[in-house]
Amino acid sequence: MRLGIFGPSLFRLAVGLRDLPDCEVTYFIDRNSFILARELRDEPHVSDTSFCRAGDYYSRSDLLRPSSSLIVSELNEFDLVLMADLGPVFGPSLDVPYVFLPAGGDLTCAPFPIRSRHIRRSGILGPRGLRDAMSASVLGLAMRRGIRAASAVWLWSGPFRPWLTALDRLGLPHPTSDQCLPAAIDTDLFQPDDSGKHDGRKGDRTLTAFLPSRLMINSHKFLVETGQWKRNDVFIEGVAEAIHRGVDLRLTLLEHTVSGDADRALDLIRTLRIDNQVDWIQPTHPAGFSWRELAPLYRAADLVADDFGAGWFGTVALEAAACGTPVFNVVDEEPMSVVYPEGHPFITASSASDISDWIIQFQDAGTRDDLGKASAEWATEHHNTSDVARRCHGMIRNLISDDSLTPLT
Repeated sequence: MRLGIFGPSLFRLAVGLRDLPDCEVTYFIDRNSFILARELRDEPHVSDTSFCRAGDYYSRSDLLRPSSSLIVSELNEFDLVLMADLGPVFGPSLDVPYVFLPAGGDLTCAPFPIRSRHIRRSGILGPRGLRDAMSASVLGLAMRRGIRAASAVWLWSGPFRPWLTALDRLGLPHPTSDQCLPAAIDTDLFQPDDSGKHDGRKGDRTLTAFLPSRLMINSHKFLVETGQWKRNDVFIEGVAEAIHRGVDLRLTLLEHTVSGDADRALDLIRTLRIDNQVDWIQPTHPAGFSWRELAPLYRAADLVADDFGAGWFGTVALEAAACGTPVFNVVDEEPMSVVYPEGHPFITASSASDISDWIIQFQDAGTRDDLGKASAEWATEHHNTSDVARRCHGMIRNLISDDSLTPLT
């Protein structure tokens, strides 16, 4: 089976599918993708030209005239295409069937240009130059048409509310449990430190809380509906409460190229009087931190925080968990149960006082170790690249055997 995989978020899935004996896989990515410059910057597979093709796929002319675009001509070489990001713009021009696996804003924001204007202008959906260079209404119309013309829409990790809200707006059916796929991460890279991370660590030492995500505090209605609202302020408040209750704790944050509410977070940190307990880490590369730079930061932390507003989770939570570090992430339990019926290890403390209570418990190294070990085992079991690829392969086979390679609408 010849599979074309188009979209930066599908890199690890492409790596896994390539290792299956009956799959011939080529991974496509726009050479200007911020993920190529950031997370994938030092990934060895990217330099393998027999596997990865990086091209100028998002030129203005190609996006406005997809039928004559370079990416359409290249994807037509395959039996089936899996796509994300702006892939659906090109989907209706393909002569082969395609499946859409959205990464986030490509389903919840891009098809709805009027609703998403606030976040589009922030640059969080990608480089603003691209969005500024063409009409958002044209792109949104093309995305809506392309998503509806897909043979299937598969969702990462569960039918979370932001996904379902977007599908409802598009008039598309909700996915079944068989159309949800765990996200693949590199569990060879993101793994615990076998050298003995907590050897000799007692309750009287300084703890490190790591908040690597973008700071998204604004509770604008659209940001909440689309899952962009991270509500990071509640974690910062919980850290401050723990510090004021006597915990020897430092908070580490990353400086991002685009982080919607960094200034608001700075004001909050000053108001809470924890300036001296906060460290900001700058990336060595202007695009940000690669996976290989993030892994040791996850391992060095005693706890990691991700999302407190959307009810779902991203790769930050998975990467940290796979490194054996306890993760604070508030999730909606009903959609979680679709993919993880046996539960999950995330700490779902949703208030500053509850977060503070957990941090106080984590002064005990044994408590940290136990939850960290369970987190690593869970992440490795469900999100290792090989098993995710095999599950995806089964989904592809079912799609083909059910003769379902027709547009959704």
